[in-house]
Amino acid sequence: MGTDASTTVQTPASLRALLTDLIDYAGLFPPAALSLDEAFPNYLKYRESNDAWMLNHFIIPGSRLADLKPYAGELEDGEPCTLSILGPRAAGANAFVEGVGELLHRLANLSRETAGKFEGHVIEAPVPTEVLSLGASQLRPVLEHMLVDLQNVLTASPVDEIMLFLEVPFAHSATTMDSVAQCIAAYNKHSDGGLRTGYKMRTGSTNPTEIPPSSAVASALVACHSAGVPYKATAGLHHPVRHYNEALGGYMHGFFNLFGAAAILSGDELSMDAVTELLEEENSNAFSFDDEGLTWSDHRISVSEIKEMRSGRAISFGSCSFDEPREDLRSLGLL
Repeated sequence: MGTDASTTVQTPASLRALLTDLIDYAGLFPPAALSLDEAFPNYLKYRESNDAWMLNHFIIPGSRLADLKPYAGELEDGEPCTLSILGPRAAGANAFVEGVGELLHRLANLSRETAGKFEGHVIEAPVPTEVLSLGASQLRPVLEHMLVDLQNVLTASPVDEIMLFLEVPFAHSATTMDSVAQCIAAYNKHSDGGLRTGYKMRTGSTNPTEIPPSSAVASALVACHSAGVPYKATAGLHHPVRHYNEALGGYMHGFFNLFGAAAILSGDELSMDAVTELLEEENSNAFSFDDEGLTWSDHRISVSEIKEMRSGRAISFGSCSFDEPREDLRSLGLL
């Protein structure tokens, strides 16, 4: 079907609530690995499609912000391109803060030089490796101090506000994931500045040995839910439902699984085993969407609860493809 096929299908209200603004387009990154000359026109095309309601930010490395300037003329006045920017990979907290400060100034320069055609809403970056190597008792005060320093850097920059998602590799323990989530929650509770923080989980890879098991993803989801922090995902979520990818040689997580788990977890008390079971669901028919809510197994979540969960908790996921998710949804008769 072509792009306009979405006009012939009435997407259930619960599915629309789950998918609205869900996909950050990451066409620059593997496995697509497109050039900017390919990826950015794709993004502009998707913004004009009937499925634009599912599209969120354009993802770009902070080092390449200036490369967007030539594309400013392709954007209409009053309709800026919103960006999610990949921030610094740093060993220590001080280097991380310095790197974010430099990124904020590059972002401000891009906005000024393009008359506001580009807006940076999100920065995504891994927690510094030296911070993650600390024990739980040391990690929290060091990370909290780093976040305060980042707020000071933001206050001194030309940028008014930003959402920072901190990535914790799944190689770290559930205790570390929980400590980072609790620290983010504590910062958000007491912050009255322009820096908001969240948690980022990498759910896929081009290397099957680096794709996290469902139990690890469940631990991250539960940690974020328990702490009450917003989170986003990246990589591997090209298809609605978990499945084995023959070409890759491994299982890929599904966005119905991840965000369905997030939705149901927000409304029901689920054990870690139940969250893991939901993440491992491979039957698309197990997820039932209608205009009142979403059902999986004997769990039911309403449209209003899904909207609340999406607005405050499960924010989005990065995907190098916007076409694959739409094609699968059409094949399921949902788009």
